[in-house]
Amino acid sequence: MGDIHVRPVHIARIAGFVFAFIGMSHLALAAERIPLSSLDLNLATSGWSKAKSNASIMGKPIRIAGKEYATGVGTHAESELDIDLGGCGERLEAMVGVDDGAANAISAVEFVVMGDEKELWQSGVCKLNEPARKCDVS
Repeated sequence: MGDIHVRPVHIARIAGFVFAFIGMSHLALAAERIPLSSLDLNLATSGWSKAKSNASIMGKPIRIAGKEYATGVGTHAESELDIDLGGCGERLEAMVGVDDGAANAISAVEFVVMGDEKELWQSGVCKLNEPARKCDVS
């Protein structure tokens, strides 16, 4: 696996913010597990504010369907997180979903993982109050 491009795609939004999240995420680089939240997020784009390490986009604990996650990346819909793995990436594991702090009940996003300009994984539409979905790309 070369470069990874993780993109929460905005599906629907009416009056309010949609929050997206990549949580408990790790990259496996030559048998070493690296939390995404420990990487430099300065190149990440976010539809609103900036991507946050180990916090929701609002700076609060990350929660999906009532479950709190200690590690992860909080972001807003229409975000991109580009990670240059230098050809050393072996696996991406993550739990993804809509943070409980989303402003309205119709919040919905889809997460897409791209690698070497190919789509490697899609979450399907994730909505507020739905359990996090597992992403495992190798």
